[in-house]
Amino acid sequence: MCAGGLAVGFPRSWRWAGRRANAGACPPPCWPAAGYRIGPVIAGTGPAVAAECLVRLLFQRLYPLAFVCAVLLAVSARAAPQAIEIAILDNAAMGPVALAVLREAYGRLGVDIRTRTLPLRRGIQMADQGEVDGDLMHSLPALKEWPHLTVVKVPVVRAVFVAYKQGTACPDVVPARELAATRIAYMRGTVAVEEALPKEALLATTNNLDAFKHLQHGIVQYAVVGRLEGDSLLASHPMGNICKVATPVVTSDLFHSLNSRHAELAARVERVLQEMSDSGEIKRIWSREIQRLRSQAGPKQR
Repeated sequence: MCAGGLAVGFPRSWRWAGRRANAGACPPPCWPAAGYRIGPVIAGTGPAVAAECLVRLLFQRLYPLAFVCAVLLAVSARAAPQAIEIAILDNAAMGPVALAVLREAYGRLGVDIRTRTLPLRRGIQMADQGEVDGDLMHSLPALKEWPHLTVVKVPVVRAVFVAYKQGTACPDVVPARELAATRIAYMRGTVAVEEALPKEALLATTNNLDAFKHLQHGIVQYAVVGRLEGDSLLASHPMGNICKVATPVVTSDLFHSLNSRHAELAARVERVLQEMSDSGEIKRIWSREIQRLRSQAGPKQR
């Protein structure tokens, strides 16, 4: 295989070329020791490495193999998606953080990201049905429900859910027993919250802003919202005396997913994200984007 994971057979008379190439024309090796099959280049590392392989083949005057590799590289480039459309959630402050991580990862693969704003559950449903290419971020428990999604198993963001209540000063922690005995507003479909708190205590709302409105009007005693989302909403929608409990209710890693027709692309972007995670790049992006969002919220943020 050369470009795009395509397998190509060569006459036995070309085996000498394969042996020479296997000795160092293309790292990682482009074919096994049998010497007449070009190995997975793009499938493993992307078009940039395939192009480097092609240059080395030409330099070593392995023209027959270079010609076939060039043809397959061109075919793969045409076949590979140049842009994908993913579902994102409106009014989700963590969305830009996750999106910044993915734009960097996909950018390294030469793929642009387009977004479509949709309700939380509708977005993941459309991704599962293939109406959009993928979903920006969900927890692993939430993703298990959708059989046609391929999960990219490197977290793109970490959501910290905290409790908000009416008042000018909140305690540092609210015992789980106390929370369970009250009424709590949260955004419908937030599986991490649904798993952390008793079902009978929860009141589902359309979005996080509605959860705060329920709290403001005294319909519930607490609203459990992602900390960054909650702080941003309270900064942009003043609601009187609402304070934040410092200790998180639950923390959840969120993962990107693609429709299963893009399984190969999912594997490639997962490798890139793992490299970014190992190098600390993802945490640097998180820090930069969260600082940017907090600076935009300004002194109103609680």
